[in-house]
Amino acid sequence: MTFEETIRAGLERGPVLLIVDTRKPGVEVPAEFRNEVNLKLRISPRFALQDLLIGPAGICQTLSFAGTSFVVVLPWDSLLGCIFEHKGEVTAIHIFHGPHMPVEIQQRFAEALISPCASLAKIAAPVPTAEKSKSFLRLVPSNEEQND
Repeated sequence: MTFEETIRAGLERGPVLLIVDTRKPGVEVPAEFRNEVNLKLRISPRFALQDLLIGPAGICQTLSFAGTSFVVVLPWDSLLGCIFEHKGEVTAIHIFHGPHMPVEIQQRFAEALISPCASLAKIAAPVPTAEKSKSFLRLVPSNEEQND
């Protein structure tokens, strides 16, 4: 599966958190985030400005940074991985291995993903159902009935 196919599949279920190397040529992010090795940016076709573009060159979308809108441009070779979310839960983690992956962060990714992957396994595991307490309804008198 290509980067594009993977991200499109994730967006069908909810927002996707992209892991970006902003040092790559062509990346456009706010100045304070330039030179970040693994910036995390959430994209979604359901954001207020529905201008998400996914094409042969990469991804472009208007995102909000501390209340200020900025059009980010993310070439495919700047993407290191993505995290899929559905209803606030992490459902999958994808790392885009290849020659574009900076050597200096390959080890960091391997170490950083040990914990999230373990968490992902816990999320995917069935949750034991606790015995439900027996509920009941009762009539609560209104103020008028209490005063009689």
